[in-house]
Amino acid sequence: MKKSARSFSSFLPRADWLVVGWVLVIKFLILLLGTTSYRILYHRSLAGPRSWLQIWNRWDAPHYLKLAQYGYRDAPGVFREFALAYFPLYPWLVRFCGYLTRDYLVAAFVVSGI
Repeated sequence: MKKSARSFSSFLPRADWLVVGWVLVIKFLILLLGTTSYRILYHRSLAGPRSWLQIWNRWDAPHYLKLAQYGYRDAPGVFREFALAYFPLYPWLVRFCGYLTRDYLVAAFVVSGI
């Protein structure tokens, strides 16, 4: 037990774990600010955690999600001429993470956070 705890903590120095903690706290506060702003500006409540993520699914995000789900050739609603403007690493990572989480929106949020 002690050996596994030591190897996990030696993965990153203590100062780096502090940075990781601050990044997670800041990301959570930004998410909280976004959801609160949405409720104030649109006078709507958010039904659950999925709707908290859905408010970030705007502008280019739906296109990236479609590329992650369907690929460059078959993505509905993404013009083939413009699909090449989207670099492939992000959709590939979202696709991989989507297989693990079974939800592409959650996967996109995780990949973006990392």
